[in-house]
Parts: sequence; structure tokens; C-alpha cells
Amino acid sequence: MVRIILLTLMFVGCSITTLSADEPDDGPLASLEGKLIGTWAGQGPCDGRIVIKADGSYQRLLYGPGGDNCSGKWALSWNALPPTLTLACEKSDSDLYAGRTKAWKLVQLDDAKFAMKYEKLRAVVFKRDKTASP
Repeated sequence: MVRIILLTLMFVGCSITTLSADEPDDGPLASLEGKLIGTWAGQGPCDGRIVIKADGSYQRLLYGPGGDNCSGKWALSWNALPPTLTLACEKSDSDLYAGRTKAWKLVQLDDAKFAMKYEKLRAVVFKRDKTASP
């Protein structure tokens, strides 16, 4: 049986979780992915907001220097640490984003905030927006 060992230091404290390849959908990874669901406010001047929905869709709102919006599908890949958050933009009000996919490293995730990093750029930090509903 194939086993995957995940060191989840940033995500669930200093624990080691061992999962089989046939881990059920309601296991530890699903629980971590569930923490992403919701509305998040960026903490930088061009970070905007992101709404991550349980159905696998997302919206990025008012981000970048032009205050752009896009929507599409998201996925979280656990084949390496830190995990990769993929955002595939299907619709956008800017030609810069429409039809493009970006793979971000998810460098922090907890109930209150998450941070994602793209290549050598700074990490983009989001705090949960408790005033909005997804």
C-alpha cells in the first residue's frame, strides 16, 4: 500500500500525519482544505479579496493595480510541501488574467488567515472576512 507522509508543521502544529492513498474525502486533508472556504481580505495594497467556495470555484475581486476581477476554479495539490493552490481564471475583466492558470505555494493556513506565494514574489496574506458570506 502506498503511504504518503505529510509534515504539516505550518498547518496543524508540530504533528506528522500518515495517510494512505485511499484516504477518505473527510480525512485530515479535506479538513485543511475546508479551512480555505470563505471570503478573505488581502492585507496589501493590491491584494484585493478572494472568495473560495466549496464547489471548487473562486472569485478574486479588486486586485492588482487596476482593481481587476476574475473567477474560475481552484484546486489544492498535496504532492509536495508546501501544498500548491492552483487558480484557473476562466472569466476576467482584464486580458491579463482571462484563460490563465497560476500555481501558488500555500505557505500558511489557519482559521484566521492564509498566505500564498508565487515564484520569487512576496507572499500575499489574506485574513478571513467575517462580515462577508461566500
